[in-house]
Amino acid sequence: QITAALRGGPPASNQVVAGAIPLPPETKVAVLTSVAADAAAELPVAIADEHFLSAVQNVGNLEVIGKTDIDAMLSFEKQRDLLGCDDVLCVAEIGGALGVEYLLECRVGKLGTEWSLAAKLINMKKSKVESRISDIVNGRAGDVLKSMPELIRKILVVTNPTGL
Repeated sequence: QITAALRGGPPASNQVVAGAIPLPPETKVAVLTSVAADAAAELPVAIADEHFLSAVQNVGNLEVIGKTDIDAMLSFEKQRDLLGCDDVLCVAEIGGALGVEYLLECRVGKLGTEWSLAAKLINMKKSKVESRISDIVNGRAGDVLKSMPELIRKILVVTNPTGL
């Protein structure tokens, strides 16, 4: 369980976790985050999204883009008016048009006093889910944010991130 691992300290940021999908350096990855309505009051999606984006960026030399990045590039109003687009699937299509190779969908939910974290890595070129992972975190929203880097390291790793 993530919380138990965090008490002992998270793995080093360059530690390869068994089962993580290896990606070459500079792979383009779009990260899309959703937070269930029951959790959004304690953990707004904008905060969760930025933490997931940072966690993926810190895995290694990846080109990471999120919904807020796409919104900034296209202007959300223009995107919605021109494309009728304001949901996760539509943003994923835009990410594909921007040359994104992988989509990492991250979800946060709350079940009583426990939080559910789930992520899936989708190969956009193959239209295939490469990996899925989920964990339960006990505690507050801050504990969820602290657990995100470990979850990301369990699903993907950059091959030869230093270029050596």
